[in-house]
Amino acid sequence: MAKCMEERESVTYVDTSKSSIDDLIQCIYLATGVSGDDLKGPGRARNVVAARRLLIYVALNNNLATGVELAKMFGVHASQITRGFQDVVRDDVLLAQARTLQLRMNEFITQKRKA
Repeated sequence: MAKCMEERESVTYVDTSKSSIDDLIQCIYLATGVSGDDLKGPGRARNVVAARRLLIYVALNNNLATGVELAKMFGVHASQITRGFQDVVRDDVLLAQARTLQLRMNEFITQKRKA
């Protein structure tokens, strides 16, 4: 858990005042090509699972949703959400992708505000 907290402190957080899970899903689609329906569906393809984990990490890390809310959205137990978050923290490649996604989401929200 200590490592998790250290990782969280080093991340640039998304401005949640103007963002939502829908914005995050759209950013994930733009970054990975995985659609919202695929994210929420039962698919187990590697790219879909990785995109789901990114959504979980960024959403929890930026207080866009709780673990229980995400569990309901995915139709799984809350422990699966915790596992998905921890998987990102343990995987350097996924963690780097999550950080990049957070930056892209900030840019997306900035552009959305200007429009």
